[in-house]
Amino acid sequence: MIPDFFPGDKVVVDPDQETKHNDFILAKRTSDQHVTLKRLQIEGGEAYLLATNPSWPDRIIRMSEEWIICGRIRRKIVDF
Repeated sequence: MIPDFFPGDKVVVDPDQETKHNDFILAKRTSDQHVTLKRLQIEGGEAYLLATNPSWPDRIIRMSEEWIICGRIRRKIVDF
């Protein structure tokens, strides 16, 4: 089961946690400081950022020096 994330959701990010294939991560683009929450995919030694929303534009982004992984998503906080 893949968790759903929506604009405005609160998450807990662990910057010290090692990241691995299929982890949800927070990544920052160095050119404009844009941050994004994506799933980390590693295939054949290459890393990709994958949007879990199938209708998201640029659903797959190849990791390059333009992107920095800020941390692993540890929790989603839900307000009742």
